[in-house]
This record gives sequence, structure tokens and C-alpha cells, in this order.
Amino acid sequence: MSSSRNKNVIIAVVVAAVVVIAAVIALVASGGGDDDNGSSSDTTSVDGGGGGGAGETQPVTIVGDVLPEFDAPENDTSIGSVAPTLEGFTFDGSAMSIAPGATGRPMMVVFLAHWCPHCNAEIPVLIEWNESGGVPSNLDVIGVSTAVFDDRDNYPPSEWIRDKKFPWPVLADSVTSDGAVAYGVTGFPSFALIDEGGKVLYRADGEKTLEEIELIVGTFFPST
Repeated sequence: MSSSRNKNVIIAVVVAAVVVIAAVIALVASGGGDDDNGSSSDTTSVDGGGGGGAGETQPVTIVGDVLPEFDAPENDTSIGSVAPTLEGFTFDGSAMSIAPGATGRPMMVVFLAHWCPHCNAEIPVLIEWNESGGVPSNLDVIGVSTAVFDDRDNYPPSEWIRDKKFPWPVLADSVTSDGAVAYGVTGFPSFALIDEGGKVLYRADGEKTLEEIELIVGTFFPST
């Protein structure tokens, strides 16, 4: 009886070991566990973004001090301040940053909202400005798609930007519009002119005519 009982115990232990080994193999093969990042589809989001995956909004990291809320050019206390860097992504999840002063070139950062009728009117004006050769050769123009709402006109903004044929790089702002908040944006469209050292030269919002854009930009970057 003792020998038979011992044999049964040994068989039970062997069977249990086989079950455990099979479970471990299955777990490794599936890539499971508490630290699993999920499949590639988990990194792709239509609304929330996530960085590294496509999304109509993307996380944005602010480096530096945020600018005060914009009021009017004549009252703008941000003039002379170093503009913050925005580290984020494009709509397709490619890393992108807006880093004033890092390239040694001045820049114009344009904030646009897909549902805004003034933004829809302004983009063709900006395109005309570009196609007419009015953009200074050393000025980097960069767009920021912000204030995204999936229940408003012209959603999704990635298609809106493409259909509008906006000719410059576009950073996708976060769900909470962190990039726009960092630049003190209070209306759309809005833009900031920044010098080659990263300091704010001028901010404006609202729809502008081609002549107004040429006058404003030409004041700081006169053609040679």
C-alpha cells in the first residue's frame, strides 16, 4: 500500500509540473502579463492620441514657462519672453517639436481649430501668401491643430488639414489643448512670431487679410 501510494504521489507531482510548464509556455507565447502594452491597434486612437500612434489629438509636453493669455498686441506682456517648447507628435504619430531658438531661425506658430470659420477663411490666405513668395526665406511656419471636438464641423482635423492643402508641418495638440494654453491662445486663428533666439516678437488672433499678414511679418522680417 505504501509503495502504491508513493507512486500515485509521484504521478500527481509530474502531472502538476507539466501543467505549470504548459501554462508558462502559453503565457510567453501570448506576450501576456501585467506589463503587456497590447497589440499595435491599442496604440492607435482616433480621438485621444497616445504618441507613437495615429490620432487626431496627441500628448504635448511643455518645456519652459507658459505665456500669459493674449489680450491685444498693444497690451501684450509676453513680448521679449522666451516662448515655450512644445514636444509632441503629428497626426500619424511621428515625433515633432516646436522648439523656439533651437534651430537659430525665426518662426511663426499658427494655431488653428477645424470648426472655426475664421480659420477656414484664413488658411487660403496663408496659402496665397506662401505661393506668392511673400514668406521670408528664413522664416519657419508651423501649424498647430488645437481645440479638437469630434462633434463639430470639419472633423477629423487630419483630413481637414489635408483637404485644405496646408503646406507646412502641423503638430496635433492634446485633448486639453495644452499647446495652445502654453502660448496663451484665447481665439482662433492665432499666431505668434518668434525670433531666432526663441523670444516672442508679436502675437495676434483673428482673421487677417493678406495685406495685414505681409505688413505684420514684414515689420519684423523686412525683405531684402
